[in-house]
Amino acid sequence: MKVKDFVNLVNSMDCEEFSDVPENDVELVKSRVGETWSFDETYSTSMNVYKCEDGYAGVIGVCHYDQWYFEHRSDLLAKLPHCIAVEVAEVQVPTFVPNPNGAYLKFAEKASKPIAIA
Repeated sequence: MKVKDFVNLVNSMDCEEFSDVPENDVELVKSRVGETWSFDETYSTSMNVYKCEDGYAGVIGVCHYDQWYFEHRSDLLAKLPHCIAVEVAEVQVPTFVPNPNGAYLKFAEKASKPIAIA
């Protein structure tokens, strides 16, 4: 399934939670990306990333909610945001690692020497 078709399908279905998202012709490659709590900390949202034929799509939705709070305020449970689908792009993030010539060992050697107190 193409990204545009998947996005349109999910958005037209009005999915309440991630389990409602159809995964027939796509592959879930990453779940709970960027989990963020609401300002009042009653629920959190995140994004699941799906591989489609021509790219990636993200579905943003509620992944956790404060069960005690919503049991006492059931009227608000229906007002939780529903899932939305968007096109997303894969971005390569540079990562830095020490070179294999013992950079950390050299640093540790200098750092472990006693400091003179005057």
